[in-house]
Amino acid sequence: MIPLMIWSVLLVLAVEPARPSEAATGIPEETVTLEPGLRMDRKKKEVMIEAEVVLREGPLELFLCPFRTKEHESILAADVAPRRFQLALLGIGAVPGSPAKYEPAFQPPTGQKLSIEVEYEKEGKHHRHPASDWIQLPGEAGQPPQAMSATFVFSGSRFVRVPGEARARWLGDDGDLICVANFPGSVIDVDIASDNTNAALLFSAWTERIPPKGTKVRVYVRPVEAEAKKE
Repeated sequence: MIPLMIWSVLLVLAVEPARPSEAATGIPEETVTLEPGLRMDRKKKEVMIEAEVVLREGPLELFLCPFRTKEHESILAADVAPRRFQLALLGIGAVPGSPAKYEPAFQPPTGQKLSIEVEYEKEGKHHRHPASDWIQLPGEAGQPPQAMSATFVFSGSRFVRVPGEARARWLGDDGDLICVANFPGSVIDVDIASDNTNAALLFSAWTERIPPKGTKVRVYVRPVEAEAKKE
């Protein structure tokens, strides 16, 4: 994992002040814009992503991916560079852990717990609720589906050395932004074992709850503060 100090330097170089014209969009003027569709608010400890519904049914590997990557297995897509997304999370104080490990034995992803919410307009009404409301665990034969109960964590992706290449490769560049299947380069993942093989995907889209394709969705990501231990 790249040292947090280096990520912090990259963050300073990457951000630009929010422009006054953004006030009309509903985004607070004190936010910092990293990309047109990616902002962070250090005071609220909140990252905001402008996304779009691209999938409403079928098995899932991700909840959110960059456009032109894995839209066939992700409910939302956005014009967001993975490195800038990682920097935004670090910028609001989220603490990364580690993506899933498979050797010598499986270890689930770790990292600070995250709250992820979606906000959008549907049939003239404003909606805001947890992202997990759109994700289901299919029930057994004859049984209704169950809501996803897994927790999102800031796994933080990782760097790996590739034979023949001078520089280490950051796996987050593959586009695994917010995952529900365990990937070695996930930026955000679920804190359980979730098979990423096509034959055994664990979660699927909850079609009835997801607005039509093309719906604009604002995604809010916040760190969940650890509860103080009781005496």
